[in-house]
Amino acid sequence: MPRLILFAPCRQIIVDADDQTVTLVALVDGVNAPAGASVADLVWEHLAVWQADANDAGETFEQRLEIVRPDRRVAAEVRQEFAMQARTLRVRGSVVGFPAEVEGEYTLRLSVRNVLDGDAWERVMEYPVAVRHVTDQPSEAPPAPEPSPRPASAPRRRRAS
Repeated sequence: MPRLILFAPCRQIIVDADDQTVTLVALVDGVNAPAGASVADLVWEHLAVWQADANDAGETFEQRLEIVRPDRRVAAEVRQEFAMQARTLRVRGSVVGFPAEVEGEYTLRLSVRNVLDGDAWERVMEYPVAVRHVTDQPSEAPPAPEPSPRPASAPRRRRAS
């Protein structure tokens, strides 16, 4: 079974065209959602980097990312198959929206299994994401500052001539 060496949910993943280096932009560890919304308006990506075990060459695996609510109910699930054909392999995905029915700590739960053997899911990572409900209240303009009083000028003295 491949070993997870990195999992990261973020706003954007950039892969350099020349040397294939990866840049992760804005890790997602908290989400603001309008009060009463069932889904937060958020486009986000996730990256999992797997390292092959000695017996993984040519095997096909499936990763499952579950978004688990604070009450432990699974709110969403993303599955992706991959074949281990190199020492390491990147599996990335893009998701539109983030479940936000309940305020509190959600868990991104990553599991893997061998597709051909029908193995049971092996949980490999849990990542917490805080969902906060916010209300859009019209912001009042701050009161205009009052002009500061002018300092009293010192009386002018006349020179006696």
